[in-house]
Amino acid sequence: MRRDLLISSYSLLEADIAKVNSDLKKEYLIYGSYEKLVVLYLTYICKYEALTVNYYSFEMAKMYYQCSFLIINTGDINKFEMAEKYLEKAINIIENLYRPGKEYANLYAQIYYLYSIVFEHRGDKNKALAICEEASRGIKYKKIFDNCTDVIGRQVYLLTGDKDIIVNINDASKETDLLEIFQNRRRLFQLYLNLHDIDNAKTIFYELKFMVSLLGNRLDKIYIGMYYRDAARFYYLSKEKKESELYFGKAMHIFEHYEFIGQKKMILQENEEYRFRIPKKEGKYEKDSCYTST
Repeated sequence: MRRDLLISSYSLLEADIAKVNSDLKKEYLIYGSYEKLVVLYLTYICKYEALTVNYYSFEMAKMYYQCSFLIINTGDINKFEMAEKYLEKAINIIENLYRPGKEYANLYAQIYYLYSIVFEHRGDKNKALAICEEASRGIKYKKIFDNCTDVIGRQVYLLTGDKDIIVNINDASKETDLLEIFQNRRRLFQLYLNLHDIDNAKTIFYELKFMVSLLGNRLDKIYIGMYYRDAARFYYLSKEKKESELYFGKAMHIFEHYEFIGQKKMILQENEEYRFRIPKKEGKYEKDSCYTST
């Protein structure tokens, strides 16, 4: 009887945390500040951690992951230690808990992917790669393939620079989720840009443009900004300066408005080549603003 009561109590608690996760996810898609969202997540983590100490809470793993995702995407490396701590808590849960289905498989891969990124940003690529290898072993051991290997494969590609990896992912992937297909194609698009292969890049660019319109609010703001940043590069290499400057402006608007520090630094480095004029910041950027070059 006591066991049944505990299970019932835990089930109700999971439903409660699931509702919070769902509400926070909605806020996250429309919120204007990742920093404020992180504070919200920390408040709920503080509330529910003590309540879930006696069992492995799948919903807490999701909360730890999403909070870490927000911290990492701000690009503030000084806060990565917090993300690392929460990802380790999430890993402890998912390694001691198994739930059949795509949701578990995706969360498993995404948690390890973020954990790898933490060490990549610290310059420890060996550790970052070892984490990917650990995740791959876990996926095989738990038999949770379910297409989640694409996430880890993309990170291995970024860490090793082995272009065959991303080409093979795009050729062999059985992924059906549009968001994951977008990520696979986006990385291949970036490869072609790095190779200055404009013909192949052009084909994928129009695929990405269509997918962005279909995804709508499902696409995180940082990925929209990255897409704009890549588009600026594509048009610059295609010698279409006006279009390049337009997308540069769109990317800057997002990176400034949402305080994506890392992405802003990278696009400003690229602007040393573009030499587009950056106006002084006067409040918020206008939506879809375009900057005039000198």
